[in-house]
Amino acid sequence: GKKLRDLIDKEEYRNLNRYTPREIAEILDKIGGMDKFNTGEIEKSVVNIYGHLQGHIQRGMYELENETNALLRQKSDVGAFVRGENAYAIAKCSFKNNFYKPKTVVDVKLAINILDAEMISPIYHYQVPVETIVKDVISKHVHELIDQEIKELNMTLIDEGKEELTDTEMVFEKIKALDNYIDDDVENEQSKRYQFVAKRFMDKISGLQAEIDPDEFDPLNIRENIKRIIDNENIRNRGFNTAVNNITSILDTSK
Repeated sequence: GKKLRDLIDKEEYRNLNRYTPREIAEILDKIGGMDKFNTGEIEKSVVNIYGHLQGHIQRGMYELENETNALLRQKSDVGAFVRGENAYAIAKCSFKNNFYKPKTVVDVKLAINILDAEMISPIYHYQVPVETIVKDVISKHVHELIDQEIKELNMTLIDEGKEELTDTEMVFEKIKALDNYIDDDVENEQSKRYQFVAKRFMDKISGLQAEIDPDEFDPLNIRENIKRIIDNENIRNRGFNTAVNNITSILDTSK
């Protein structure tokens, strides 16, 4: 009688827990413990797979670079003029005998592409208005302040034991932070857009180009002094000078 009751209890227990995780756990415990059912080895395999993949990609990039440099070295113009490590910057390079002195003079036509990543400062056109440069400087300063706010917010979250902001959340936080620094109310002197440079200063340099007519020049005027500050900081020419330095560096190391 006892064996029959135990059998009935066991079958009822199985029926009650047929679709519950508890039964699965019991089965796993009977088959093997944590030493057999863990993802450690799988995780190691995934890491190794990604490591090998990264190695293949890197090796492919090296091969592509070497093949490109080999092709360029075979050319009588680019390969003979610029070293392989600078070959990526050449957009066009050709040699031609000079029309007037073909036997002694060779004309070189060289076009070099400078990547944005190599530029520390943007390149401004020579005649770009002073007002545009000032606005760009203000905009850059605003984004630096916003980046600092996001950094401090992340530090606060870490101190509280929370996760840092995701990339998407950072974008939203930066957009919300813009309200603290700028707005579109151009005519209002109390507008947030004028908290760094007052409206009366911006009005003074409105339409001011790179040069001032000598007949209108007054060294004690506000606009002349704002222009002098911009010129002393070399903001207008800094990006162009960087590009010239990069080109000069390439030419200095050429054959």
